[in-house]
Amino acid sequence: MKKILICGDSFAADWTKKYQGIGWPNMLAKTHNVTNLAQAGCSEYKIYKQLTSINLAKFDKIIISHTSP
Repeated sequence: MKKILICGDSFAADWTKKYQGIGWPNMLAKTHNVTNLAQAGCSEYKIYKQLTSINLAKFDKIIISHTSP
């Protein structure tokens, strides 16, 4: 099982806590070990801070989701 880190904004955030249904990060978590740091309303700088807040060497893949500069 690959370890995957997801960083980003609302397009990658886990909305299952607030709404019914699942998004793509939840589907990915069914077959992989996913750590999702994404949050709604994040700026590019905050996404950068998500990346610097964790040891990236622990992950096999990193997905960065962003919608605007």
